[in-house]
Amino acid sequence: MRTATSLVVSTLVFLSACSAPPRESSTSSSADIAAAPSSSSRVSQLGNPMQVVVTSAELAPPTVQVTYDDEVGYFGGASTIQAYIDAAGHAKATGAPEQGAATITLTGNGSTYTGSYVVAWIDRTTAEMVLDSISLAFSNAQGKLWDSNESNNYVFPESLDFPVVNFGSNEVTTVFNNHTSLAVYGIPPQGSPRAPNVTITYFDDVGAFGNAPTLSAYLASSLVLAGQTVSLASAGQRRYTASVPIQWAAGATSSQVIESFQLAFADSGQTNWDSNHSNNYRFQLGANASVCDVTAYGARGDGVTDDTAAIQAAVDDCATRGVSAVSIPASSGVFVSGMIALKSNITLSIGAGTTLKGSMDDHDYPTVIPDAANSQVAINCQKALVYAESASNVTITGGGTIDGSGENPSWINLSTTSADYLERNRPIAVYTALSSNVTLENVTVLNAAMWAVVNLEDDGLHVDNVTVTSNYPGSRTRDGIDTVDSQNVLIENCTIATEDDALCLKSGLPAGAPHAGVANVVVRNSTITRSQVANGLKIGTATTGPFDNIEFDNVTIRGVKQAAMAVESVDGGAISNVRFNGITLSDTGALAYVVLAARGPTIGSISGVSFTNITASGLTEAWGSAVSGAIVKGTTYAPTNITFTNVSLAAEGGLASIPATPPEYAYDTGQYPDPQVWGSLPAFGYYLRHASNVQFAGCTTTVSPGDARPAFSAASDVTGSGF
Repeated sequence: MRTATSLVVSTLVFLSACSAPPRESSTSSSADIAAAPSSSSRVSQLGNPMQVVVTSAELAPPTVQVTYDDEVGYFGGASTIQAYIDAAGHAKATGAPEQGAATITLTGNGSTYTGSYVVAWIDRTTAEMVLDSISLAFSNAQGKLWDSNESNNYVFPESLDFPVVNFGSNEVTTVFNNHTSLAVYGIPPQGSPRAPNVTITYFDDVGAFGNAPTLSAYLASSLVLAGQTVSLASAGQRRYTASVPIQWAAGATSSQVIESFQLAFADSGQTNWDSNHSNNYRFQLGANASVCDVTAYGARGDGVTDDTAAIQAAVDDCATRGVSAVSIPASSGVFVSGMIALKSNITLSIGAGTTLKGSMDDHDYPTVIPDAANSQVAINCQKALVYAESASNVTITGGGTIDGSGENPSWINLSTTSADYLERNRPIAVYTALSSNVTLENVTVLNAAMWAVVNLEDDGLHVDNVTVTSNYPGSRTRDGIDTVDSQNVLIENCTIATEDDALCLKSGLPAGAPHAGVANVVVRNSTITRSQVANGLKIGTATTGPFDNIEFDNVTIRGVKQAAMAVESVDGGAISNVRFNGITLSDTGALAYVVLAARGPTIGSISGVSFTNITASGLTEAWGSAVSGAIVKGTTYAPTNITFTNVSLAAEGGLASIPATPPEYAYDTGQYPDPQVWGSLPAFGYYLRHASNVQFAGCTTTVSPGDARPAFSAASDVTGSGF
């Protein structure tokens, strides 16, 4: 529940059922607005027309104290008058029917009348829900003479802690849902007040106008704004939009409160007004508003409507106005979307119980080429659901779910002739590129169509408490978290289950190129629960640039088809200073796979890889673990300074004979490196070939069932190594 603060709610014009637009009401200056104690849970009306102060420390049904000043002698000194109450949205008068209508008696001295009632919340109201308007109209005791044009609507603000903001923007984007009231207030800037443009979107939820090509919207405002009628064009699916320039009325000053303007909608002939289904709409965003709620921009969250434009509008508006937080509210539904492009200094918060679900239409994902020189862009990474490029200080958070819709039939069970077989034609769920200070935290990434999370050429990346599940049946090449040519990276507290490699470090840029290589990476306190066809923790396969100072610490790995830990340099990259520590693994094909080779024309190097405090049991294959270099054009290229310390390996056995020496890694043929390429090695524990200074200390190696192979085997060219 949010903590409440005192709130000032300015006058709204009473909107009655009518066949013509409502009349305007007068207003009071901002100096007339009174404050109320922050502990109060009452709503007070002051003056005629009345200003309203709402304060509440909790979501308790408020008592509304009504005071009516009959300044013009409208009721001729009557001892009592009637107040008709119509409470919309999530509030109603106690004892009133669902729609909130009730009548109470006010007593007085002929000029001032008072009375009160308790508002009862409609079922399902929560602290996060909008508390909508309560409208009042006054009459004499017989109910025959109604003063509705001199009364007003009284609104519980959009949230209990909604601020009064200074209005300093010339552009205000406001999206109106049918039956929804948006409440935000502002004061024009000092000096010459600027008139805003207001973008109106009207959703004809009830089909009041059929599929009319245009609607008319009548804007009736209070003293400081001029009214007008504008035409709204159909945008399809019963949605109508227009951009409206609002003109200040004569005499407007910067000290006056910007009050509401109200909308009533009609067909193009203005003969069928939908005033009962419309509401009073306020300027939804002021210069100091701290959150851009996507639902205020028209996002529906109904699991059907394409919400791309509305969500993008919220992001763009926040970025333009310097507001950092874009909110897809908690428990607000399923928001279907194509690509959303984030900007610098933006936090996208997807609330718990809410899903941002990728569209299944390929056309909703434009091609992005952040760096054409990077092989991982040219071949793999050109589509995304959530995307940021050349941005700084970007955060994705909130406790909700990003669902890539990987179950789309177009993206599963792919044949090699399918266009979507190519990775670059399928969207990544979360993709950041050429960005700095990127945070991905407290979200679930589900069913990506391609790799789930990609961070390419980023500097300063923090991935924390992220759950990735991307192993939908029939899927292909669904990696979990792939960090490409990025530096200064911390990945922690994550849980990953994938079809392909679970957590991968890659490079698609040659050494010396801007942003090339992966450096200063820590992966810790995480769990890999599944890699259906590939590896757990992996450096590679793309290894064009250098890798340096990489640490994997306290990671649990299970359910992995190939190697739990793989270090592969096959594209010319130099790999150095890699540490695996505190790794517990089970139900995997192999403990480790360290390979230096050349699938293309260039060979790199591997030096300084350590495996410390490793526990491995329940292996599923009898392959063994390989540490191997390659002979290229007569020259031996050897991994060097590889250490295994305090490694406990319970290997899979059962072979009745020792297999032959595996073939050399095929040079410049594009051969893909995986433990299954060589199958069962000549040792059930560790097999060394073309390697230098591979050391073992404090290691135990057992096998079950019994096996003809030794625990360790080294080819004749292995130098300086000891078991």
